[in-house]
Amino acid sequence: MAIKLDESWKEECIHVCKVYDWTTLLTKITDRELKLTTSNSPIDLQTAEIDKTMCDVTLIACEEPDPDDRTEVLCYHDGREIRLWKVSLKKTFCIDITVEATGMNASGMTETVWVTFDTVMVSTCEEVLLCAPPGTEVCCEPFELDGHKTCKVEPIMNISCSQNADGTFTCSATTWVCLKSCQNIMVKFDVVLKVWAQFCEPRGEIKCDLDCIPPANPPQCDELFPLC
Repeated sequence: MAIKLDESWKEECIHVCKVYDWTTLLTKITDRELKLTTSNSPIDLQTAEIDKTMCDVTLIACEEPDPDDRTEVLCYHDGREIRLWKVSLKKTFCIDITVEATGMNASGMTETVWVTFDTVMVSTCEEVLLCAPPGTEVCCEPFELDGHKTCKVEPIMNISCSQNADGTFTCSATTWVCLKSCQNIMVKFDVVLKVWAQFCEPRGEIKCDLDCIPPANPPQCDELFPLC
């Protein structure tokens, strides 16, 4: 629908971020070995029975190590030749593993506790084809993958513990992790655009007056009472 421009519309220059490309990427890491450690377990995990294992993963960094290292390629898409750039992205994940275990503490008593191992960092590199000409910035942000468990671990193995002076235990162990992570990949560049625009003004304050409403009488049964 055409917009009628009156004299309040003027040509303006605005500074905005232009999006050159935008896509999503699913990163998968399969059977990556993790070395686990903890220095304050309340029980001896080496002789304990592990009942549950929980894994949490967070993408803490997704970046292009060297923007000057992009490779220009020609691709065919929908019957057309297009020019793209092969971009390398490095992803770094923070993995936290917690177990519920039943075992002996330093006093010889059996108890069930939750033990969280020290955070483990895992990195991987991937290549993605983007419209990313020289000078543009490639941005990468994580988002949740609905309906999928994003982190799974194999049973904890090779557990070894030693008792500390304060009665806790220092333990090491091994496991293997599989994880999934989705990212928004966006290519940006700041530009100045000339557009037809109006200046906006703030709306007026809204006041809501709550007047007192007089109480209403319940309806009568006139056909029954009062009868004259």
